[in-house]
Amino acid sequence: SNMVGTNTSWRARAHRLRRLADGTYSRWITANLAALHGLRPQMPQANRVVYDQFCQSRGLPLPKRLQSVWAPPVQLARPPAQRIWQMAYVLGRA
Repeated sequence: SNMVGTNTSWRARAHRLRRLADGTYSRWITANLAALHGLRPQMPQANRVVYDQFCQSRGLPLPKRLQSVWAPPVQLARPPAQRIWQMAYVLGRA
């Protein structure tokens, strides 16, 4: 129901796919993980587990990443965002 910042046009989707293909999302995720690394000791145990699993999953081979389509290691609140994340993960861009 959020109307601010919502852009579901085909042009916007193509732009997101370009960012996925050129590694933009991967660089953003790498930068965010680096920033979170310093905060890891203060994270609740459950959050550390998710953080560690996500970091480890980035180096897995393609067949293991493909399994994430059915059982993703991270669940996002919005289905379109989840699909984009899964595509990035499978392609090795997340």
